[in-house]
Amino acid sequence: MNAQRPLFAAWFAVLALAGCQEPVEPRAVAAASFTPAEGPESDETANVVTIDRWVPHVSTVPANKDQLVQLFVRERVRGDLDDGRPRKAVLMIHGFSVPVLPGMALDSGGYDWSLWLARSGDFDVFMLDLQGSGLSPRPKMDDPCNVPVSQQGIIPKNPTCLPSYPFQLVTSQSEWDELDTVIDYIKELRGVDKVALVGWSHAAPRVGPYAAQHPDKVESLLFYAPFYNPTAPGRPPGNRGRRFWPSGRSPNGAALYAAAARDADDADDAIGAHGPVERRDRV
Repeated sequence: MNAQRPLFAAWFAVLALAGCQEPVEPRAVAAASFTPAEGPESDETANVVTIDRWVPHVSTVPANKDQLVQLFVRERVRGDLDDGRPRKAVLMIHGFSVPVLPGMALDSGGYDWSLWLARSGDFDVFMLDLQGSGLSPRPKMDDPCNVPVSQQGIIPKNPTCLPSYPFQLVTSQSEWDELDTVIDYIKELRGVDKVALVGWSHAAPRVGPYAAQHPDKVESLLFYAPFYNPTAPGRPPGNRGRRFWPSGRSPNGAALYAAAARDADDADDAIGAHGPVERRDRV
């Protein structure tokens, strides 16, 4: 594992530099692999086409509301199969702190989750960075003063300063809106009626409530390490704010999903009700 750390560090550095690039037209890119496979598996991997797409979306994030933005979506699919079989469209969603590519497309010992799904020939795999993460727009996040004061010390040559945008960055509704735009894009692009959703960690309050609101667009749900607190009250009192919890505590997932099916404000109440909420920009 220690021998792989420099490779992981290099991969994260590439992702960080890529985030500074301007959006371009969809383009095919090579599938990265630190440990090349041999034999039939190598042939299948070589036949996977990787395409970076930027999906137009009218933002509902308060920091750039009503602006036309480009949401980053990476697609992986076998390019050598023309047997007429429909491919299941899968959309993978990242968690709170790790963007979608290092989460779903990071090669580790020859295994890459999204690549393995795509090379099976049964799945057309898409990966989405929501606003505020990865290669999608990060409004107000380029200002180092918007880094939480407690973390500003780790930024080189950055004096302590007050935030220029001291508000929450995204809302439950803005993230559901982005999901909806990308799912509609995939449906039209690939001619499918529904999309299967895969969510890691903090993706749970994104994809779960979305599926409850749009069962006609979601084929299935897979939760990978979702947060859930079974001891939280079923209908907590309102205490709205951005999703930061003391001592690692998280909201009651069942209550959150039930609230989300009714109203976005109820969902934010459920998210913010489990203990005091620190209001700050996501970085």
